Amino acid sequence: KNLIENKEIFFSETSKGTFLPRTFLFDLEPRILFGIINGNYQNFYEKKNILFSKQSAGNNWAIGYYKSIEFQSEIEEILRKNLENCDNLGCFNIFHSIAGGTGSGTGSYLMEIIREEFSKKIINCYSIIPNRIGASDTVIQPYNSILSFRWLTLFADCVTFFENSALEKIISSLNPNIKPDSKEINYLISKIISISSENIRFSENFKNSWENQFSSLIPTPKLHFFSAGISNLKFFNKKKK
Repeated sequence: KNLIENKEIFFSETSKGTFLPRTFLFDLEPRILFGIINGNYQNFYEKKNILFSKQSAGNNWAIGYYKSIEFQSEIEEILRKNLENCDNLGCFNIFHSIAGGTGSGTGSYLMEIIREEFSKKIINCYSIIPNRIGASDTVIQPYNSILSFRWLTLFADCVTFFENSALEKIISSLNPNIKPDSKEINYLISKIISISSENIRFSENFKNSWENQFSSLIPTPKLHFFSAGISNLKFFNKKKK
């Protein structure tokens, strides 16, 4: 049986009939967002939903947190305008890394804003955690992570963790000829996230919602930390010798 995907869960339709993601991009380091604005995906995101600073967080949670306070009014305005375009907002999905400064510090401050301004809405986080094995380019990664864990505990309703080294191991086990990079890792993460939202996007039962999904997974409010899992992987084809 063919199911029809409800694209408006994650996308909004423009007057030209194209679909743009309901997303807000923020970074204190402008280099990455400049690459998006001037790259192949320059027409994929709405320019008014992209916000950045001219000074990076220096991989420091405190700088990322307190520099974001300067953008509070802009962040709140972008969130409100996007909320006005939603018929029934189910939750806020936050995608970030808690190893660096912006993902950890700004991510923590963003959760505070959402909890204060939209207290009844679910905050669902997909968080990249530092590798357990091997050296790191950022010496203060453990401190950034510990501080982020505190905010994820206090303000988030659901948190799913990803670890780059574990994802690299999965990809290498599927195809030893592949040297995993950010493209393969992001592809695997996107597959897991996409699968986790299938019952919402392809729902035949109108009672299905983010609230119902999370209530069946989270027994008590403080037990809201998950580790992702996936089986029957066929995303990376093995090359024949």
